[in-house]
Amino acid sequence: MVGTHHQLVVGGRPHPLKAALIVAEGMAEEIDREVAGPFETEAGLDGNPAELFASACLALGLEGEALARARAEAGEVARALFAWSPTLAAGADG
Repeated sequence: MVGTHHQLVVGGRPHPLKAALIVAEGMAEEIDREVAGPFETEAGLDGNPAELFASACLALGLEGEALARARAEAGEVARALFAWSPTLAAGADG
């Protein structure tokens, strides 16, 4: 799984666990941008192209309102983690 986590399709069709991981990584990156502000991606970071995120969302049926709800829930979890951890909260402030 770890070695192929950027690969959505396995055996000719989307793999649901890999799709979930790709979506989670994408949402984490979105939340990071909201907290830290815009930033340039450094070479070598483990990111996915927007097209892969969109394909993974489609494979999981995350479109429209369902995707909006998932993003909102991910944001709530992130805010709870930042509030819980003094280290994360300090990092979020600068």
